[in-house]
Amino acid sequence: MFLWEWAGEYLAQSKALAENWPDLSSGKELSFEIYPSSTSSHFWASFNFGIISGIMRSIGPLPSITGGRVFVEWRGYEGGEGEMTFSKTNCGILRFYGNGHVQGNMRGGPCGSYYFEGTFDRTIPKKSESRQQDQVRRWKREWRGINHRNYEVKRKSRWGGWGGEEVNESAYESDTTNGDHAQEEINFDEFESDSDWEEYRGVTDEED
Repeated sequence: MFLWEWAGEYLAQSKALAENWPDLSSGKELSFEIYPSSTSSHFWASFNFGIISGIMRSIGPLPSITGGRVFVEWRGYEGGEGEMTFSKTNCGILRFYGNGHVQGNMRGGPCGSYYFEGTFDRTIPKKSESRQQDQVRRWKREWRGINHRNYEVKRKSRWGGWGGEEVNESAYESDTTNGDHAQEEINFDEFESDSDWEEYRGVTDEED
């Protein structure tokens, strides 16, 4: 129920990104879109925050209550030259609240640590289940294309060289798994304790 309730397209904003990269992330149409996997064991999402964009995948168990945390890993592209970023340090914690509101605490890539928040874009009709799954399949292909080999191919191409053909990774993981192995590689408890999440979140819980 959780995944279907929060599936859809969001209008996003990030004060930190807007302040540090005003040309790319301030006053722009930032976006976040999320849909469940084929078995609903986890979710996939796409984001465009101006200076950084890419694909997220949830790892570990999903929350069963409003405001429960969801762990994610992500791969993406810088907004300037479009350079790929992928690393075990590319991770985040999301929380979904009432009235179509999501907040995220992200780390990794060129932006370091930052927060974002989003609200349902109610001007766009929600996709059907089949269209959602089509979108997830496209995101999976994009995820598999963000890898070390393709990074080197694109890097050499930018300098006028030839790095070979791009090659996607094999299928990332079966949708029957929830990514527990990745959660074990990232200390999310330490991640969250190091942040000022509670201060950022403010009175959201009280409002709900």
